[in-house]
Amino acid sequence: MTPSQPVVTNTGYKVVSTNNSDLVVQNFDGSVASVPASQAGGAVNEDGTVSVKTEAGEMVTLPETGEAGTKLVTFGFLILAALGLQRTAVKQDKWYSN
Repeated sequence: MTPSQPVVTNTGYKVVSTNNSDLVVQNFDGSVASVPASQAGGAVNEDGTVSVKTEAGEMVTLPETGEAGTKLVTFGFLILAALGLQRTAVKQDKWYSN
């Protein structure tokens, strides 16, 4: 499921992504909007994934995306920033001591 290969639901929604158990759908003009899974005929599963019926009548489960990944990336960047600042402080300390 990507913007170039959306999942089309049996209710006519073009799903291009998910965000915190909501569906990100592409409108006719190309813009995107976030809608609750139930509005597009889908159901949120216990693990946060979303199941929808495609226009072909198949049930597909879409992955859960959103905050958990964002928090992990933010945490990683904070660690890298702290290490970079620590290294800069050590270099400056040695520069003053010479």
